[in-house]
Amino acid sequence: MATTYRSNHFLCSNVCGSFGFALPAVMAAQICHPETRVIAFCGDGGFHATSQELETLVRYSLPVVIVVLSDSAFGLIKYYQNRNSSEPQRHLTELGPVDFTLLANANGVSATKILDIADFPDALEKAFQTHQPHLIEIPVKYDYNFLQLIA
Repeated sequence: MATTYRSNHFLCSNVCGSFGFALPAVMAAQICHPETRVIAFCGDGGFHATSQELETLVRYSLPVVIVVLSDSAFGLIKYYQNRNSSEPQRHLTELGPVDFTLLANANGVSATKILDIADFPDALEKAFQTHQPHLIEIPVKYDYNFLQLIA
């Protein structure tokens, strides 16, 4: 469903499981294409599985941008639980409150939290202009009942 304009410039885990894929993939893409702007979009659950690699980004000066869509849940698991039963098991799917901008800062990565999606283009451009790793956190709220209709 993603349109690409250059071959070998889009990485996706497809059906192989996406949990924790984005951060290692964006690092590899940046190493392979150091002249290219590289961005990762990931959910907070999957990102948090490999978030220790923020330190690696700094150590190797990889100027990637990580966009974390934060809903404080393991969204894909919650989605499938919701499809198969009336009520997800929240103790298995929901995260405690994590401020990913503070986590990024603690690892030496600059970060921005945007609350209005209209601010995203400017935040993204500023992130790329730093030529350093940067994290953009976007709080989101999914309608899991609606997702069942389209997935």
